[in-house]
Amino acid sequence: MEKADPHLGLSTPEFEFRVEPFESGKQISPSFKEYKFTTINSGNVPLWLSCKYDRMGDIFNTTNMSIVLHPGESIEHHIFLVSMPWSPQVFTVKEHVKGTSMHIITSDMVSFIPSFQTVVKINVKVVRQGFNILDIGPAKLQYERGPKVAEFDDIMDLRLFLSGDSDASLIISVDKLELVGMYYDGEWINNTESDTSKTLRFHLDNISDEKEIMIKVHCIREKVTASVSYHLSSGGDSNTTKTEIVVGNATYVPQTSDKNHELKIIALA
Repeated sequence: MEKADPHLGLSTPEFEFRVEPFESGKQISPSFKEYKFTTINSGNVPLWLSCKYDRMGDIFNTTNMSIVLHPGESIEHHIFLVSMPWSPQVFTVKEHVKGTSMHIITSDMVSFIPSFQTVVKINVKVVRQGFNILDIGPAKLQYERGPKVAEFDDIMDLRLFLSGDSDASLIISVDKLELVGMYYDGEWINNTESDTSKTLRFHLDNISDEKEIMIKVHCIREKVTASVSYHLSSGGDSNTTKTEIVVGNATYVPQTSDKNHELKIIALA
């Protein structure tokens, strides 16, 4: 009789979901082409596939779980979530994927069922479409995703949404642009400090209340990659991000990602 000796090998991806703020009851999935994982049984005993989430298990669903995967079989899995009325934020959920051998291993004194487990990281961004989010805990900033495209001498508007439950400050600065001014709370604010930066201070006391800011910048240089930077500070925490603007057919080199979006669970005999 052939000896059963299952083993687990894997490569672990990260999944990313974008959820519209304050929207509930909608089923959401990442890109089917990029975000999936595959379980492969290349051993000689059947595997029982299961999964468990470390939190919010009632809103997530992974396809093709709670099934038996026989030797030589493989199957793809996708993850869905049902949205809740979340305020803008970023959070992570860990999914524990488990393959349990259907074959009981015995020795002279002990019988046991071997199982193997891995963790899939699920990142959830609650942010408007076309925006990224800078989440420093007490305060969150939604800013327009780049790169934007403009021509020399163009005036461009960029929208920001600030939310949280603490006092915050936001420094807006520009590179290779002129910061003309901004609309905030229905009023126009001229940039009187300098032509490259502006500091705003906020009192945030309701995570469901968003403060909108409209920035106006002037493209004063040709064939450059310019940028608008945002430095957000609140409660001792701070971070910086930016929106890039490609002006006048400048060469733009986008950042690339080397994330592996395919997970293989392999039982080897």
